[in-house]
Amino acid sequence: MAAEAQKRLKRPVRVMRFDELADSGVYEGVWAHASLLHAPELALGTVLALVFEALKPGGLFFANFKTGGAAGRDHLDRYYNYPDPQALIETYSSSGSWQILSSIEYAGTSYGGAATPWIAITARKPAPSY
Repeated sequence: MAAEAQKRLKRPVRVMRFDELADSGVYEGVWAHASLLHAPELALGTVLALVFEALKPGGLFFANFKTGGAAGRDHLDRYYNYPDPQALIETYSSSGSWQILSSIEYAGTSYGGAATPWIAITARKPAPSY
């Protein structure tokens, strides 16, 4: 996917884990569709802080997670952090001065097709007010 994006954008595209993000104020947006749900539960606040730092002021961030309240593994032995929705919002708050634009809980499915609760959060890094 990165190779295709690089070809279409005609510019370098990096592949890395979120915990390897070391940029400051360079991204207008970060899209983390069904990816940070695999971040270790105890590392999630640090990852959110790295994303916050990497965004330009006014930058947008989208992430969605399977919820449940306790980390665990699925039937394929894949790790999920399964956050509690309120605790997840608190993790955002403790990782930066995020503006939560929307927090939507919805019914989705697991990889195997089973009904699964999800949460989608869209947040913004505030722009300075003058």
